[in-house]
Amino acid sequence: MLFYIRFKINNIIMKSFTRLPESKYLFYFTLILNIILLCFTKYYPSMDGPAHLYNANILLHLLKGNNTLSEFYSINGLFIPNWTSHLILLFFHSFLPSWIAEKILLIIYVSGMALSFRYLIKALKPDNKYLSIFIFPFIYSFLFHLGFYNFCLSFMLFFLTLGYWLHNYNSSNFYRHIILFLLITFTYFSNVLIFGLLGLTIGLYILYFSLAKYLEDKNIVNTLQFCCKELLLLFIVSLPALILLILFYVKVKFFPSDEAYSVKELIKWINDARPFIVYDYNGEEIITEQFFHILLLLLTLSFVVKTNNKTYHKPDNADIIAIPLLLSTLLFFFIPNGSSAGMMSDRYCLIIYILGLIWIIARSVKLKFNNILILALLILHLGLLFKHLNGTIKKLDTNAVTINKVNELILET
Repeated sequence: MLFYIRFKINNIIMKSFTRLPESKYLFYFTLILNIILLCFTKYYPSMDGPAHLYNANILLHLLKGNNTLSEFYSINGLFIPNWTSHLILLFFHSFLPSWIAEKILLIIYVSGMALSFRYLIKALKPDNKYLSIFIFPFIYSFLFHLGFYNFCLSFMLFFLTLGYWLHNYNSSNFYRHIILFLLITFTYFSNVLIFGLLGLTIGLYILYFSLAKYLEDKNIVNTLQFCCKELLLLFIVSLPALILLILFYVKVKFFPSDEAYSVKELIKWINDARPFIVYDYNGEEIITEQFFHILLLLLTLSFVVKTNNKTYHKPDNADIIAIPLLLSTLLFFFIPNGSSAGMMSDRYCLIIYILGLIWIIARSVKLKFNNILILALLILHLGLLFKHLNGTIKKLDTNAVTINKVNELILET
């Protein structure tokens, strides 16, 4: 009797486990859990986060006509990138305390990354949308904890814009172009590197769909018309941002250096999943390197497992992502870390992982074994998240709360 009860329980668990990825509720439960964990602290620590709040506060006072600050500060007339986070903070800080405004920004980022990634995977391969849960560990990158909020927000806009274009590229609706213009422009105001990557990726998809159109109807005239029309529309909706980009590079000077990492070190970064190691390299790499191994296994399965779809192993729309992925990998090894705005190796390494994640998930084969990978990834993700929270974040939050209380005791002069 006891054996029978155990068998029934195990059978129920296994049936539930095999249906695990089919349910969208697991994705949204994980999202809600991630948002709740953000609220475990009053101040979420980062290196540049306070500077974003400070800048937003200055902007707010300047807009309100603060004459004292106007003697020392003025709003930049050049529309440069890295404005997105400041505008979000400015809006919410206009009627909320600064720490709540920042908390809302972080919630927008975490939820926006998860939902926009799922939206993109639906456009690339709807059957694999259950694998969109893989995005969660990649949200909490090293650069996010450094406070590179605009760079991190640009990935959300990359997912959303590319997904929107893929969902609507056949549409003749005029509002499609307006929405695309807004999304591309907001991407520019987040980060110019991801803005360029977005333009390249959409351009490659236009060429891909043009080739597919030619192979279908063998009409070179219709193919060229479609290709030229889509490329022209992409150029037109991107033109304002392109003009701002040119003005930015003409008028803003960078102070690059020749600092660079060795090829051996950069390869180690990829194996260790360096973009997700934040506070303790030796302690965290044991967890983060498993992200790389899981993705590598998922990629291997997509190539070796046979499916009923005989055309599956031919290049499809998911494989277009492999081109910007390859380009980013080359730049990762050849562009010095100190070039341009600095920390370029960290930026390109994160881009490699994000693009690699899109490519692997979009071309993956639907297998029950994927359930094990999902479970393993969630355990690793939550383990690393709680390690960060209990090991460092809560301590830094306590220090920030103490400093803020001391600040309230300082008399104004």
